[in-house]
Amino acid sequence: MASLDTMFTSPLDCYLTLFQDAVFEHGDENNENIKYVFNKGQFKRRNISAVIKKIGDMADGLYAKMEAKNPAFGKCTPHIDYSGLRAVVSRYSRDIYGFRRIKAKLENLQI
Repeated sequence: MASLDTMFTSPLDCYLTLFQDAVFEHGDENNENIKYVFNKGQFKRRNISAVIKKIGDMADGLYAKMEAKNPAFGKCTPHIDYSGLRAVVSRYSRDIYGFRRIKAKLENLQI
């Protein structure tokens, strides 16, 4: 994991890219109680394409580091299925952050 951490100015950037809610924006990522951002009573969507691009860049950087240490990797051509990655990240976000989303929505109800 150290090689991934060195690709970012802050080791937390790696964590926040891979394990944040990629679908909806939330404020303070360092806070255990994630506060979602709402716009007119609805969750504000995150630019999921930017998140996917960042993960792709991380994968390319990691592959380059692996290739530098083992020339045999130079014979391979890595391929990232961006639509598949988007589906996985969306499902991960739904499964991991689903309860927090419901809780945030209930707390934000304007009655």
